[in-house]
Amino acid sequence: MNKFKLLVIAFVISAFQLVTAQVIEVKPAETTINQIARTGVSVKIELDKKTVEKQWLKLIKQWGKTESFKQGGYQVQQAMVPSVSASAVVVYTGIEADNTGTTVFIAIDLGTALVTKDSKEYDAMKKLLYDFATELYREDINNQIAEADKAVDGAVRFHDKKMEQGLDLAKSLERNKAEKARLERLFKENLDQLLKLKTDSAQNKAEQMATLDEINRLRAISEQKKNKLKEIK
Repeated sequence: MNKFKLLVIAFVISAFQLVTAQVIEVKPAETTINQIARTGVSVKIELDKKTVEKQWLKLIKQWGKTESFKQGGYQVQQAMVPSVSASAVVVYTGIEADNTGTTVFIAIDLGTALVTKDSKEYDAMKKLLYDFATELYREDINNQIAEADKAVDGAVRFHDKKMEQGLDLAKSLERNKAEKARLERLFKENLDQLLKLKTDSAQNKAEQMATLDEINRLRAISEQKKNKLKEIK
């Protein structure tokens, strides 16, 4: 049972490794935030928008006060993003989803210009998205592993229950066999007793006939004696 559990977990982890290798790709992108085109980077994450947006907002709110726009997207003024810049920056970000996953976009304004491919902060901005996507996938797989563990534990409990039932059935079967043997022994004893009774009954009838013959014989002798007694005068 433990081996089966380990196999399930190993399969899920293998699936996670394959997914992360295929999906995480941070690339240049452009999108409109608050009616202004922003240039930055994006990553597509093969998870539902609700999950991604919840975790993304949790992260950017750590950088500073987060504003949302009616047209979609968010802005963080005076954002402190240590992995990208030691100074406060402005973060523009948006989240879009389709039937293949959820795309997270980020653009960072250093105060003098947006971070672009030529900026020294560009790789750090890409890594920020890459690390976020990786962490989301890791969390998703951990949830899957927890679900797999739960399913395996349920299967183990069900198996243990069936094992207990099997032991009970085996005991009942042994009791049934013992009872059958007892009944067969009683049947044999009853049959032997029946045969003996038949034999005894036949013998009793024979003895009754013999006794009746003896009575008749003795009565005849008695009658003879009485007749002789009558002859004496």
